[in-house]
Amino acid sequence: MNIHILSCAEQELAEAVDYYNEQCPGLGYEFAAEVNNTLGRISSFPDAWPHFSDRTRRCMTNRFP
Repeated sequence: MNIHILSCAEQELAEAVDYYNEQCPGLGYEFAAEVNNTLGRISSFPDAWPHFSDRTRRCMTNRFP
């Protein structure tokens, strides 16, 4: 399954990585890895997540809010 990430979401992810790295060096990279793991779960099991709207499902990361 292909996952398409909007450019605004990519920008928000980059900002979150920077924010977490400012809080604790390396934490932003751990966050990015967790997002990557979550995207892998979504790719493997695309229908496993509850509907958020008619065209959207929500899959939360394990460690970060």
